[in-house]
Amino acid sequence: MSAISYQVTKANSKPAVKNVRDSVSNFGFGLFISAILLLGLLGGLVINTSLSHSQFTISQLRAELTLAADLQETLAQEVARLESPELLKERAILLGMVPGPGAGFVDLRDGRIIAPGLDDKYREADYSRVVGQ
Repeated sequence: MSAISYQVTKANSKPAVKNVRDSVSNFGFGLFISAILLLGLLGGLVINTSLSHSQFTISQLRAELTLAADLQETLAQEVARLESPELLKERAILLGMVPGPGAGFVDLRDGRIIAPGLDDKYREADYSRVVGQ
């Protein structure tokens, strides 16, 4: 039964509508596909060139960062050397400064200044007269 229906269908069918590929010439279709491929290749080339330029810029910036870190380390060492107490003392003496005699204190009971070289009596603290005892 399927063989008979196939023949009937085949006999009653209309002629097929022309295919799109048949209506466009082979040359035009080939040109269209070639243009799409060419645009894809050019796009890939542009992207690759852009990425390589960016990578080159990144490598240059990393080199500059390394140089800047080295310079910062050198400057930090120079500042540490200049801040050393021995060098500060030498520079102060060259400027004419003299070492201080020591720390001084104010006696709150009577307002006198107690410092080494000023009053030998108060070189040692007197804790017997502390306020509040």
